[in-house]
Amino acid sequence: MPGEEASPPHQQSPGRHSREGDYIPASEVLDVERERIKVQDRRNDVMLAAIKANDDSDKRQHDFHMQRITDNHSIQVAKTKSATKLIWGLLGSACVFFSAMLYMLFFGDNSQSYLAMAALKLVLTAGGGAGVYVLVAKMVQRLYKTD
Repeated sequence: MPGEEASPPHQQSPGRHSREGDYIPASEVLDVERERIKVQDRRNDVMLAAIKANDDSDKRQHDFHMQRITDNHSIQVAKTKSATKLIWGLLGSACVFFSAMLYMLFFGDNSQSYLAMAALKLVLTAGGGAGVYVLVAKMVQRLYKTD
């Protein structure tokens, strides 16, 4: 700037030397080295904190996924138990129904025999139709399965 004099290079701030070959006191070199080490230590601390945060995040994600797998497995087990109980209940009911109808068919009077024959015919026809429907539905499902 006009009116201001620039300081000569030899009058710069202490600790800064602009010319090569100038003597730098050992204490100043040690101070600079200590400051560099402190800066490097801070960088290392920041990096270690970032790595720890990343490891904690990975552990939380792992724990979350393991818990989800456990929950899905327990849900699947509960569904399987429910389906098994339902199937056994339906089979037991069907056995009681067919036993009663066959008893009425063979040991009942004419009206009971006629009623049992009509009921068995209706149930077997409906059961056969439902069986064919389920069979065709499963075949179509397997044909268009995307897994």
